Amino acid sequence: MSHTETLHAIVLQTYNVGEADRFCILLTRERGKMAARARGVRKMQSRMGGSLMQGMRVLVDIHQGSAGALITGVKQEVNDEHCDMPLSGFVAAQEGIELLLAVLHDEEPLPEIYDATLRFLEACNRQKESTLPFMISLLGHMGLLPEESHAHFETLSETQKRFLQTCVRANNDYPALTPKEHRTLFSLCTGLFSEHTMRPLKATHIGGSILMVV
Repeated sequence: MSHTETLHAIVLQTYNVGEADRFCILLTRERGKMAARARGVRKMQSRMGGSLMQGMRVLVDIHQGSAGALITGVKQEVNDEHCDMPLSGFVAAQEGIELLLAVLHDEEPLPEIYDATLRFLEACNRQKESTLPFMISLLGHMGLLPEESHAHFETLSETQKRFLQTCVRANNDYPALTPKEHRTLFSLCTGLFSEHTMRPLKATHIGGSILMVV
């Protein structure tokens, strides 16, 4: 049966289809990751096209019918200043979005992950941001973070262990890591994610290369 609902959403990815449509991958608070098509939004007179861009936080009206999920209305929730995002924040945001696309299943409501993603993207907009705290938080919410007694953590320093605990509790007051400690934890988290996805994570390697030459 056809019906329309309004959802809180973050636009994770978009694809242009047809002459003027846009296919969107959304992370919604109410229904998790889902795909929906927005018709005619690439036309000059469209009022929705500017809000259906990667990283945007929006309220979307989704109509479920025989043609699948269609976006019939969009309201931007916040005034995202993407043009002012520092390069490191942009790279971190791309890494975080790639992780979500790779590990989340469709139509699985995960409000804690939605809220954590909002906080992460807002931090990327405001200042230079590392992906590592978000990676750890995401692993924790998905139940993919091993116990501290696991072999993965045997070589970690006490500072790294405190960092892990702080990120899992969604506390931003985490201890400072040395570059080596950060690289070790980042590599560990990337490996844990890779065990649960069928496709390689590209942004983590590309982003690191970009930042090294800036």
